[in-house]
Amino acid sequence: MTSPASAASQSPLLVFSAGGLPFAVEAAAIAQVAGGDWQPAANARLTQSIDLAALLGLPQGERKRTLVLPTPQGPCGFQVDSISRQEVSLKTWLPVPSLLADWAKPLVVIGFVLENEQVISVLNLADLMAHWADKTGRNHS
Repeated sequence: MTSPASAASQSPLLVFSAGGLPFAVEAAAIAQVAGGDWQPAANARLTQSIDLAALLGLPQGERKRTLVLPTPQGPCGFQVDSISRQEVSLKTWLPVPSLLADWAKPLVVIGFVLENEQVISVLNLADLMAHWADKTGRNHS
């Protein structure tokens, strides 16, 4: 992952929405994208199924897709509303300015993409897992 203090980066990003807002993650962090209305019990292969909007304190969305990422305990899923038609594309994104990095804790947003006059927040999934573990008291390492 790119640190908040570094210069602009260009990497393949997967753009999606959660809680009605656009987000992106580095595509390399995602093992797979699952479709359909997932319920945590519907797929026993996931060790955790996390509603991303709820974790970020956003309004409930439709949660029609799940971003699956590998963890030491097994695959974990972040439930999101939808995935952009662009799917994975190479985008230039700017890191969070160091002034905001010190102020905004936990720092789960690592940068921003400006696309079609819309600001898309780039999330760090490893930091999101740590934030979820801190909020729920679960071990994530």
